[in-house]
Amino acid sequence: MDKGSIIKINYVERVKTTGRVTETNIESVAKDAGIFDSDNPSRYRPTPTVVGSGRPTKGVDEALLGMQVGEKKRLQVPPEKAFGPRNPRLMDHVPMSSFIKQGVRPVRGLPVRTRRGLAIVRSTTGGRIMLDYNHPLAGQTLDCDVEVTGLAKDLETKIRWLIEMRLPGIPSESHLIQISGNKLVVELNSGELSKQILERLQPIVRQEILDHIPEVTEVSFGPVEMAEVPTGGTEQGGERPADAGRPPTETSPNANEGTG
Repeated sequence: MDKGSIIKINYVERVKTTGRVTETNIESVAKDAGIFDSDNPSRYRPTPTVVGSGRPTKGVDEALLGMQVGEKKRLQVPPEKAFGPRNPRLMDHVPMSSFIKQGVRPVRGLPVRTRRGLAIVRSTTGGRIMLDYNHPLAGQTLDCDVEVTGLAKDLETKIRWLIEMRLPGIPSESHLIQISGNKLVVELNSGELSKQILERLQPIVRQEILDHIPEVTEVSFGPVEMAEVPTGGTEQGGERPADAGRPPTETSPNANEGTG
């Protein structure tokens, strides 16, 4: 894969010292590890990413360069290319009374949100609570398995996969898109997202497309005009076109696989 390639991957992330699986998009692995998210089953499918974007971590992203569709790698990712080293400045002590007043009984390992951000309770001794604002995997070396499952080659597939990066719970083929020269109109399927959340996501999706697809220089959101399909033929015994009324379909990963 080259820098800028829009691809899909499967991955498994483990803590090197314990072998504990911390992240994966493979359903069977998540279930075996006891981390399956039944509230979000759509996350367990190949994940789109852009080579050179630093995602999902810098170490994994660097390994994707030069890989081919169908190729698998096992790699070791040091903290500097994962979630960073532990920073002692991100540790803080607060009085236990401040939690008790809020009706919270802090215990070790409890995630809490303060004005400073999200933290983990590391200790509760002497009436004082130690809070850790480091990423939970900061300082950890990770063992990662990664597989490239697909490469987007045509313009429409690239657009749909970039949208899926920002709206991962919604099938990419359910969005309507219209391309006219270097202009793109997108009608997003909001799924269960509120109007407010969708409006906040639109500029992020727009920038993602503009950053990674040079053929598109203008992105707008709104209704996509679909060609009207005559329906009289079905009443008179004629055959209705197979794609009548359907949104433009996403090319399957297999159809877009290449050699990178």
